[in-house]
Amino acid sequence: MDAHFPAFILHSRPWHESSLLLDVLTREHGLVKLAARGAKSKRRSSWAAHLQLFTPLMLQFKTRGDWWQLTDVEAAGPAFELRDDAHLCGQYCNELLLRLLQTHDPHPEIFQHYLTVMTMLAQREDNASALRQFEWDLLSALGYGIDLHYDHVGDGIDAEQYYRYHEQGLWPVAHKTDFDFAGHDILPLAEREWSRAPTAAKRLLRLMLQPYLGVEPLRTRELWRQYENLKRLAEE
Repeated sequence: MDAHFPAFILHSRPWHESSLLLDVLTREHGLVKLAARGAKSKRRSSWAAHLQLFTPLMLQFKTRGDWWQLTDVEAAGPAFELRDDAHLCGQYCNELLLRLLQTHDPHPEIFQHYLTVMTMLAQREDNASALRQFEWDLLSALGYGIDLHYDHVGDGIDAEQYYRYHEQGLWPVAHKTDFDFAGHDILPLAEREWSRAPTAAKRLLRLMLQPYLGVEPLRTRELWRQYENLKRLAEE
């Protein structure tokens, strides 16, 4: 391929002495696996400088086998500056994409959602809402979303009713348990007002994601727990 394609590095690992294996989100080709031969050599020092997380790139590659071959790298703009907890949030977004996307399955809208969440995280306005919106957009783009305005039979959500989440939608329950959601929390989430019910939003999106993530725990969730523990220790 002679063209360069918009892309972001989601994950990178060493390969031999001077090369890298890359998991890359591209706009036109979806998730692709690239072999970057000699990326850490002096001859290609500019490649190593560009092939970083959260950096908008233009990549050229050859399509051979499962691992395509990277042939050129250009920066498409400055890297998004994600600091402290925002950096962990960015890694979480990357891990979600790696778990949920199939290789060579284009989703241009997901590429745009990724650009949006990176912008929000770099602005450091509301990281939690940025993540909830990205989770929601990702699930919806993959066909796993539900309509939060209605229950599973099409009745409107009642603010005074409690509901239980199933993959088919929200089911009214007669007796509330710790697994259920209050209608008055669901209603703002239906309008994507995540900050009005942040705990319910986080719990609902986690339930929606779980069937598609597999049994292995997300690495970034463990990193987040470690980060929070360190912050608490520093404040004592």
